[in-house]
Amino acid sequence: MNKDISESLSQAKEYLNGVEVDGEVSIDIADRILGSCKCFIHQPHSKDFDDFNNKINAEFDLKLREAKEANSKEKDTYFKYFNMAQFVITLRLERTQRMINFLDKLNEKLQ
Repeated sequence: MNKDISESLSQAKEYLNGVEVDGEVSIDIADRILGSCKCFIHQPHSKDFDDFNNKINAEFDLKLREAKEANSKEKDTYFKYFNMAQFVITLRLERTQRMINFLDKLNEKLQ
C-alpha cells in the first residue's frame, strides 16, 4: 500500500463530501488530486490506471452526448439547462467516485 495514494484518496473524499457546500469546485479539486496519484503508480499498474481512466472518460462522454440529445427535445429553456446542469454534476460525481474506488483497490495491490 502506498502512503501517498492513501493520503490523496483521503483528501479527495473530503472534498467530495463538501460538494453540497462548495459545489462543483469540490469535484474539480478531487479530480486533480486523483489525477496526481498517477505519479505514485509504476508499471505494470500505470497501464491499468490509464486504461481505467480512458474507460470512465469514454463512458462519461457517451452518457453526456446521449443526455444532450434527449434534453434537446425539452421545450422550456429553464428546465432544459437546469436538467442538463444537474445531470452533468451527477455524472461527474459518479466518475470521481468510481476513480476513488479504483485507486483504493489498486492501492491495496501495491507494495
